[in-house]
Amino acid sequence: MSVSRVVATVVVSMSLLTGCVTTQTTSFRAAQGQQTMVRDGRAAVQSARAKTVVVASPAARETPLGSRSSLVVGIRNVSNQPVTFRLADVTAVQTGGKADGGELKVFSYEELVVEERNRQVAAVILAGVAAGANAYGAARSSHNPYVRSWNQQIAARQNADLAASVVAQGEINLTSLEQNIIKDNTLMPGETYGGIIVVAPPSTSESAEPSSYRLSMVIAGERHDLEVDQTPVAR
Repeated sequence: MSVSRVVATVVVSMSLLTGCVTTQTTSFRAAQGQQTMVRDGRAAVQSARAKTVVVASPAARETPLGSRSSLVVGIRNVSNQPVTFRLADVTAVQTGGKADGGELKVFSYEELVVEERNRQVAAVILAGVAAGANAYGAARSSHNPYVRSWNQQIAARQNADLAASVVAQGEINLTSLEQNIIKDNTLMPGETYGGIIVVAPPSTSESAEPSSYRLSMVIAGERHDLEVDQTPVAR
């Protein structure tokens, strides 16, 4: 079996195990001092306070049911003094359902990097298994030693390409985290800063029922409470 078929088989098997056949959309409910809107075809909300303005929108138009929530958040300092955003001052709480009031984890950049590095280790192990199967198949592909040698050379190149691909994809993923995930940051007067905030899914989000949570951000002593709704879309 070729290395590509081994990897394809594993991917298909994992897809069958996850069984994601439903997606969900994200929308917002505006509170006092807030306004809902549409940004690039996606729902968004703006929360304005005296010193800071926050705009949030989902990172994707639809996400797999029960997946983590990723919100693109922009923060503008409209005061005449520097203000500092800290992820430690961001919390999320489920609203509605049996777990109403339950705290949802807000992932830091460092935690997501650790997860990605662990994923890379698993990917290397999987690639090693696939490469081993590919080399084993090539070594027994023919009774003709010339054909067998040729197949082994092809398998070696395939295995090298697979290893390089795993490493390259890992670097791409880490670079994406560095560029996109929000981090602690001081905003000078008039400055805008933003990035993606990743939140664990509400406990009800794996069922075909709407789920919701409140994302709270405290910046320069001002509190922005964003009411987030997630609605399943059957496929």
